[in-house]
Amino acid sequence: MMKWNSSFYLLGFNNKSFVLYDGHTQKTYSNSVQYRILCDFFGSEEVTLDGLRKAYQNTYSLPEILGAFYGFVQDKIIIDNAFLTIAIEFPEDTSLREKRAKLELTRVQMTADQPALTVFVVSDVHHLQSVEFAKIKSKQFTVVWAFANELKLFPVFDTSETGAFFCFLHRIKRVFFSQLLTLRHHPLSLNDCLSTASLLMVLDYLPTFIDSNESQNTLLIFDHERLTIERAYLSPPLFRSFAKGTYEILDAHQKPANIQAVFEQLSFHLEAPLGLVDKLTSQQTPLGGWVSTGGVIFRSNQINAEIFFSRTTASGNGLTKDEAEAKAFCETLERYAQVFREHEDEYIIAAYNDLKHRAIHPNEILLYSPTQYRQENARSHSDELLVEFDENTPIAWSNVTDSVDDTPRCIPTFLLYQGRPTEDAASETFFKWITNGTAAGSTLDMAKLYALYELIERDAYAIWWYNRLPSQGIDLAYIDHLEIVSLALAEHRRLGKKIYVFDITQDISIPTVAVVSAYLDGTYVLACASNISFEKACEKAFGELNQLYVRHLSKKTRLDDGQMQDIATALNHHTPQKPVWSFEKNDLALTEDLKIVETEIRKRGLNIYYRDLSRSDVLLPVVKAIVPGMRDLDTRFAPGRLYDVVSDLYGYVPAEESLRTFNLL
Repeated sequence: MMKWNSSFYLLGFNNKSFVLYDGHTQKTYSNSVQYRILCDFFGSEEVTLDGLRKAYQNTYSLPEILGAFYGFVQDKIIIDNAFLTIAIEFPEDTSLREKRAKLELTRVQMTADQPALTVFVVSDVHHLQSVEFAKIKSKQFTVVWAFANELKLFPVFDTSETGAFFCFLHRIKRVFFSQLLTLRHHPLSLNDCLSTASLLMVLDYLPTFIDSNESQNTLLIFDHERLTIERAYLSPPLFRSFAKGTYEILDAHQKPANIQAVFEQLSFHLEAPLGLVDKLTSQQTPLGGWVSTGGVIFRSNQINAEIFFSRTTASGNGLTKDEAEAKAFCETLERYAQVFREHEDEYIIAAYNDLKHRAIHPNEILLYSPTQYRQENARSHSDELLVEFDENTPIAWSNVTDSVDDTPRCIPTFLLYQGRPTEDAASETFFKWITNGTAAGSTLDMAKLYALYELIERDAYAIWWYNRLPSQGIDLAYIDHLEIVSLALAEHRRLGKKIYVFDITQDISIPTVAVVSAYLDGTYVLACASNISFEKACEKAFGELNQLYVRHLSKKTRLDDGQMQDIATALNHHTPQKPVWSFEKNDLALTEDLKIVETEIRKRGLNIYYRDLSRSDVLLPVVKAIVPGMRDLDTRFAPGRLYDVVSDLYGYVPAEESLRTFNLL
């Protein structure tokens, strides 16, 4: 704690200067900020930088307050009651330890024997991954990250519980991705980017940082060229909430909360710059709905140019702007939760042949055909050529849980998360990442149900679309009482455009609907949805239609003449009929819906596995559902349901060469 040096007394003052005297030396202060501080606070029991900042935040700039305060400290007019003892470590370059002895600190004292705080100084935060925190002697630690003209001072963390630190570090990588990518292309040593004077300033600020309690939830960014300090706050609901547990969000009746309530409860994720959702941007489409985009999504824990250029944004749709924003917000959190975390997500490195009885073969999930590998059509998301999986190559594996008896099974970590352990580069040559079957909800059961709906929707779409199957057309008169449907129909009629709705449900008896719109010239927009309620499936499909319409506009996608003719031929066979599904309201509890959907999937001889991806710094239930054999929407043509379901329902076995080779979704 800081206090006025009792050796100094007020000698005198006028309207311009304030003079102090300790019996030997006079100190005259004419600086307007120092003069004001002395007038207001000299002689008070204690003085803190945080208190001065709050008192004068509307009068003086932070650099002016800092300059005045540290001027008093340098003159020993303000002194510390006790020194803060620290240890300084340079994990990326131990040769810099000699630099510690040359640091002339005034408010902290360095010691190797039981320091109160350990300070790790780095130029690249990736060096922190290898620090053995259990071996440091202090009970607390912090980090000073030097980059360009900035020094970032991390919050203070407890050495005994590093989970909070690695959650924070994961978030830092997202927020400062561009800086970290720069270091990959232009590595800098700590000597190159560390200013001794700036480090001294930051280290001497540590007692105030701790006394003011900013150390609990604040990232300080010191810019030693512009002489500014930026404060980035991490919301209190997050920073000390890293205990493992369930994060279900319930309403007043202890039922799963609706998406608006979830949005409101977790809205602290919007707080810049450390919040997960940078901003929400919304627009109303001519089809009657709203579409919102949410936070930036990096599709891996790896820092490289490929991940930077493949970044995307979450999106959501709804009848209202609020609904669309809530969905975009939750999808951002969902996708963030799926990114692999090195210090949190367990895995083993092994070859498939060493795990056989415990592992699910990745070919049952990825589903590229031998022909696609031979013809070099098996590609990653960055269009890199994939090779067939080698059962003798060690890769990372993670556990999923059987939905029937909770038996753990292993699948490749790369197919479960977005990203991978650093030591598992081999997986990138075999697999492409898959988001299919990942969902968030206000409870774990809701997330599981939504994840299964997505699997069913995409499985039905793939079987219907790639095989050009005939499907029952739905007479729009039976669903135009639904507002989102009515608005889209009215706009299509106004412009004389066609819109078609198909029941594309296959062997899994959960209503699945496809909507095909000819609203845009030169292409078709297609959206699908599954739900135990036929009407909800229709509403979701038409909501998705709005979202995909916006995506088509932004990407300016067009089909070639052959593709347009292929689709037009299929649409010519659209015969509107009354839906076969009941319109009765479903009053079942969500858990009952989940049981029905799981049962329908298992009837087809399929096994369901789950992985809880909920994160303690996200506080939203997120689940990944894996059903080996079910098809994704991509052009992947391995043997299995893509052919077997057609054989069972339509009486013939399609040839791979007869399948559509483009994906409208």
